[in-house]
Parts: sequence; C-alpha cells; structure tokens
Amino acid sequence: MSHKQSSVFEAALTDAVLSRYQRVLAQENGPVLLSAEYRAATARLTRKAGRRTWKYVNTAWKRVLVAILIAILLAATVFAAVPALREEALGFFLHDSGTAYSFTFPQDALDRAPRRIITCYAPGFIPDGYAMTAEHQSAGSFMRIYQSDDGLYLTFTQSALRVSGRDGHSPASGFTVNSENVRTQSVCLGGHWVLTVEMDNLIGSEDAVYLWTDGTYFYALNVPDPDTETVSKIIGSVHLIALDPSDG
Repeated sequence: MSHKQSSVFEAALTDAVLSRYQRVLAQENGPVLLSAEYRAATARLTRKAGRRTWKYVNTAWKRVLVAILIAILLAATVFAAVPALREEALGFFLHDSGTAYSFTFPQDALDRAPRRIITCYAPGFIPDGYAMTAEHQSAGSFMRIYQSDDGLYLTFTQSALRVSGRDGHSPASGFTVNSENVRTQSVCLGGHWVLTVEMDNLIGSEDAVYLWTDGTYFYALNVPDPDTETVSKIIGSVHLIALDPSDG
C-alpha cells in the first residue's frame, strides 16, 4: 500500500501548529478541556469525510483548509484553557482564595490609571422593566442599582484600578466575587473581552457577574437571569455621564 507524502506547505503548517501548542502546554499544569465548539466542528468534519463528493472535490485545498481550521480551533481552545493567555486578553489577573475571586492589574495599567474616579460611566441601555433605585459615589468607585418590576436587582459598578496609598492588589472598592460553585469563561461582549462568573441563586435561577477593564477603570455588571444579547447591549452602551462626581 502506498502512502501519499505531505506537501512542504502541509508539513510546515502541521509542525508549526504542533510546536506552538506543545510550548503553550509546557507552561501550564492540568488538563486542557476541549470546548463544545471544537467537538462540534470535528464531528461535522467527520460526517463530511464520509460523503462520496467530499473525496473528489478540491482534495488538496481541503486538506490545507482542514489544517488551518484545526490550528484556529486549537488556538481558541488553548486561549480558553490557559489562564496566562486569557488574562493577557482581559487585561487583569484573577486570584482565587478558595471562597472569593480578587483582581490585580498589569503595572503599566496601574501607572497610567487615575487613583480615584475622575470620570463616571454608566450603561445607556437598561432592559425594559428596570428603573434606577440608587446611586453611590466615592473616591474609588461609582455604582448604580436598578430594580425590576419583579423585585430583581441589576447593578453596575465602576472602580479605580488603585487609589492613593493602596498597593493595587484589588480595585479601589476592594471588589471581590464569590468563587464557590461558579462557572467562569472569557467572552467578547459589547466590544470588550469580558470574564463571566455564573452562579445559581437561591430561587433556582441563574445570576452572573461580568467583569472587564478599559485600562483606566474596572467594571462589574451583575445581571439576574442573563441572556447574551441583552448583556452585550448593556456593556456596549456604557458611556461617560459626568466629569467629577465630587463636584456633584
């Protein structure tokens, strides 16, 4: 039985992907979990490979495209599984004490960021049925609380990355998030890379906290019974609302 030799391009592409993947894995401990998207994509390729037409149409180019697809899927899987890559995109670092997450930031961001709230931001879009019931301001944080007709609460918090006299080990508000029995993932919502922390609440539905930074401030959005489209619209609508809250 003869064996087809890989082209120079195919061999180089395969070597590059495997070499890069192994270097990343060597830096991390623990298993890499394949995402649902990766498993679904490979299942679709397996089904297509069994079709008669798949065997005869553009065979050489299909092998190249499959190799490229595998490289993309591996990159996405590694991004989700490897904390160093995830945190580089998010712009902050996640620390788990066993009961709560806290957050730190790169030194260059701390050097640039103001040590108090200079400008206030808030969402321009809030889901129907919610109305603002409270607003809190301090040197290091700004918060708005919205309540629904059903008594559910949606909160938006803006924090300074560090305030004068603090070492930068947490946002100015000392913001932490429960880390027990939660699910985390990194997703792009509203034009930002966002860390989502999902948890089941006491009434059997789901709550989620969405965390992101623009390099100047740190933001947290808490949403009951969230859906991706609504959350993306809220995050994408965050805008400047006032200059110096201490003047108000």
